[in-house]
This record gives sequence, C-alpha cells and structure tokens, in this order.
Amino acid sequence: MERIIRHVLLNWIPESIKLKEIHKSASYRPMITFLPPIPKRGKVDLLPQKPSVRYEREQKKRQEEEALKNQTVVEGASSLIAAPTVAL
Repeated sequence: MERIIRHVLLNWIPESIKLKEIHKSASYRPMITFLPPIPKRGKVDLLPQKPSVRYEREQKKRQEEEALKNQTVVEGASSLIAAPTVAL
C-alpha cells in the first residue's frame, strides 16, 4: 500500500503542485528572536517570524523601565531649573 501511495505522489501529481508545497514549507524559517534576521537568499519570500511571548514581555518591561527612568531624570532636571537662586 505504501509503495502505491509513493508511486502516485511521485509520478502522478503535477510538478507545479509539488513546487507550491515546497515553497510553502520553505517559507517559514524560525530564527532566534534576539539575533538580527539573516539576509534573504533565493526566490522564496519568507513569512515574518512571530516573537516569543516571553521575549515580548521582557522587551515591554525594559521599555517601561527606560520610560520611567527618563521621566524621573526629566522631572529632576526641571526642578533644578525652576529652583530660585538666592543673590548674595
């Protein structure tokens, strides 16, 4: 039975359908999210990679910490600028 299925798949299915399936399976190439993407080689368009949930959470937390840090620095600087000076 397996031999018959193999014969049908390899000999009766048109080449265009086989190529579509190869392109479809080759278009998804998972990569490590914290490294820059590799350059495109070949003719197949790649599907975009969905970053991991954990990585997204870490990035969001890091951005919030940076925003809070920048906000604190700006508030501190504005209070120094607005402080009255005493003339002697």
